[in-house]
Amino acid sequence: MIFILVFAVVVTGCGEDITGSGTEEEPFVIHTLEGLEMIGNEEGYSLDDYYKLGEDIDASSTQDDSYNQGQGWESIGDDDNRFTGNIDGDGYQIAGLYINRPNDSYQALVNYNEGSINDLKLTDVEIEGNNDIGGLVARNFGRIEGVYVSGEIRGNNRVGGIVGRNVEEIENSYADTNIEGNDYLGELVGRDYGIIYMSSPSGEPTVTGTGEEEDPYVLYSFIDLEMLSLGYLPSDAYYQLDGDIDAISTEDRDYNDGQGWQAIGEYSFDNDGVISGGFEGVFDGEGNEISNLYIDRPDSKFENDNAVGLFAAVNGGKIKNTALVNVNIEGNEGIGGLAAINYEGRIEKSSVEGSIEGVDLVGGLVGFNIDGEVVNSYADGSIEGYEGIGGLVAYNGGIIKGSHSQGDIIGSEYVGGLVSENIGEINNSYTIADVFGDSHKGDLAGINTGTIYKSSTRGEPTVSGSGAESDPYVLHSFICIA
Repeated sequence: MIFILVFAVVVTGCGEDITGSGTEEEPFVIHTLEGLEMIGNEEGYSLDDYYKLGEDIDASSTQDDSYNQGQGWESIGDDDNRFTGNIDGDGYQIAGLYINRPNDSYQALVNYNEGSINDLKLTDVEIEGNNDIGGLVARNFGRIEGVYVSGEIRGNNRVGGIVGRNVEEIENSYADTNIEGNDYLGELVGRDYGIIYMSSPSGEPTVTGTGEEEDPYVLYSFIDLEMLSLGYLPSDAYYQLDGDIDAISTEDRDYNDGQGWQAIGEYSFDNDGVISGGFEGVFDGEGNEISNLYIDRPDSKFENDNAVGLFAAVNGGKIKNTALVNVNIEGNEGIGGLAAINYEGRIEKSSVEGSIEGVDLVGGLVGFNIDGEVVNSYADGSIEGYEGIGGLVAYNGGIIKGSHSQGDIIGSEYVGGLVSENIGEINNSYTIADVFGDSHKGDLAGINTGTIYKSSTRGEPTVSGSGAESDPYVLHSFICIA
């Protein structure tokens, strides 16, 4: 009888810490810090089970000198024993988590996540470690959604409010943390190689607006721009930049497997060459700059539906007041710094500066301008390839007006300071680029079967006057009669 009584007390004690069976239908429900400690440390509570918080958890005792000899919380999992299960916070919080391991890397609530963590709050954390330090996860190779972290986090390299190093997905998560360290520091993520969307270091959504003309989506950060690139935002809406955006993370060797930026506006051609998809909305940069965009996709080809640029294809859409600076873009065929393809769209008051390299049909601003318009825009930089190389546009089958190019335009065949090939209209435009080529080379156009007027290679109007009898048009160059 005594034995039975003691056994019942032990079972009751465990029940207060954690209940359930660990399945997706009946997860382990954690009620106390002791229950949280059982994950991966007690037999029957494995790292691939399902867990759920049943109430708020006070983790302030991890600050006691007697708790793990003053080192605080021991992170869940490690390199050899990775967390592959699920932790559902169910909206509850873990408060006061403390880690004091300044010489140890991979410190956070969870060391190595290959599972999923959602709807969890970590408040008033105080965490110190060496490399890959985060509030929630040190290294994320899984999915994190609906998480909030607040407190103080210190380390050396790759120190972030939510994650130290992110390789997979973080969605709809926020942080309000003070971060200290040396290299790769971030209120959300120390260093990001994965996908982050609808998340912010301020606890507020980063994208605002409804996407309507009178209430456009407002993009505040590089992460917001990625959301459009990856298709999490519609391609037929209205967009506006709130400020300058630095795309330097596209240079990281692990960003998209070293390929850099994935162009906005996924598209395809049917068997008759008719385009579908692409960007169909309005993108207003509001005069702001997108800097340090990097693309390294030497196998890209427009007919394979993977042309490269900030935008892959503009299909009846509009881009305006947008400046790209210090781009570094490499592709194969069909390349434009701003847009690889402009089909029946309009690009105005926009520019590209930097280095662009490919093989065929490479343009500083646009690769293909097909029944589209390029107005009051320019490109400045080194544009290099083999065939069909244009300082502003490679192939122009639309209208170019009030635009110019400068820099070094380098190719072998069909090389032009402004365009490689023109079958459309060029009006009131100029180039002061240096052009290098072997055949079909032109200071303005490599080959022209369209119309060019009021345009020159010296940046000055070539036609003066109004055309009236008393003020006739005065033609200053051969280009005027083309």
